[in-house]
Amino acid sequence: MKYTAASIAVLALVAAAQPAAAQDVSGTVTITGTVGDKCIVTDAGDVPDPDFGGLIELGQLDDTDGTLRNIAAISASSDLDNLGFRVVCTTATPSVSVTAAPMVNPAVTAPDGYADTVHFTADANFSVVGGTDTFTVVTDGTATDSGSLSARLATGPDNVQIDLSNFHTPDPADVLTAGTYTGTVSVTISPN
Repeated sequence: MKYTAASIAVLALVAAAQPAAAQDVSGTVTITGTVGDKCIVTDAGDVPDPDFGGLIELGQLDDTDGTLRNIAAISASSDLDNLGFRVVCTTATPSVSVTAAPMVNPAVTAPDGYADTVHFTADANFSVVGGTDTFTVVTDGTATDSGSLSARLATGPDNVQIDLSNFHTPDPADVLTAGTYTGTVSVTISPN
């Protein structure tokens, strides 16, 4: 077969007139963000806050004979406003520290047969995914209990609850000194 210059030119024009083969192109957009290690209080309807607390008013502490009256256990289930809190943490097993100080009347130093201190037991119950972790403090024994939670804090309401019980004086026969008694329970929750 013989090709002439004219036929080669025609073949070249035909080849140039055909569309080029399709070529795919692709691109990727990467989206990033961060969440820091933190724990915050998020009670329903409240602005998130790093602090929480309440006030338990026991009223008259002494019985008719001046000794400590029988004070029933106080639980978060009966006083959620002051003993139940919702805390969320972005980390898997937050660290917890619970400390307590007995109720003390600082106005006097109690002589023999009298008491200026009321001790108690505080249980801090943490609802975690899959169960509950409890840290217990006894003000005339173990004043601090700490460690890491076994799992993430559950996201439901009031996942941190404080229960108070076993109110007592150093000697049950002690007469309480007159004045105002104040004690505390402190809970610190820290991301790991």
